[in-house]
Amino acid sequence: MESIPRGKAFIFVAVKELLNEAKRFASVYRQLYFDVEIHLIQNCQQMVSPLQIVANQAYQGNALIVMYIGHGYDEKIWINDGEEQRICNIVDIFSVGKCDNTFSGVPKIFVFNCCRNIGYHVTDDDQIFIDMSPISRNWHNNNTRTYICYTCSEEEFEKSSGQRPEIRQFMVTRDLYFNPGQPENIKNYVTSVKLIEN
Repeated sequence: MESIPRGKAFIFVAVKELLNEAKRFASVYRQLYFDVEIHLIQNCQQMVSPLQIVANQAYQGNALIVMYIGHGYDEKIWINDGEEQRICNIVDIFSVGKCDNTFSGVPKIFVFNCCRNIGYHVTDDDQIFIDMSPISRNWHNNNTRTYICYTCSEEEFEKSSGQRPEIRQFMVTRDLYFNPGQPENIKNYVTSVKLIEN
């Protein structure tokens, strides 16, 4: 990765009290030479709309980071008393054929810092059936160089059925590294952080 900036990092915060956490992540992304936008959102559309705008334009960066900080459940983000959006629908904005073709070789890193209790039910003979229906096979096949990172609080981990933080990779043919080496033109560039309150 040699471009400066290396790309865009979008941080969407659904709980105002978690804004300081978003600023800490913004500091990390800036040190990796990403331009950062923090969006304090009150509904799902305030996350989806900016991503659709970016997805439909030619992209100049070497990577894209999208982070959500807030509530979640059952492979969905959850905002303001029940408004929800499936995680796979958010990531699907950058699927092949749904975004500008300049994204085809660009690593897309999605970080969902929220609970994600997967839906399940117990059958009559006491077997647990985990509902993975939100993730479609066609969706897997149409995402290239896509990394989805799930995190959750330690308290949530203790309460849950053992959902540890994890990374899922789709159509990835090589590892992703943020090389600490600095491009030659680094002295001439200062990354930016914008806070957008909706």
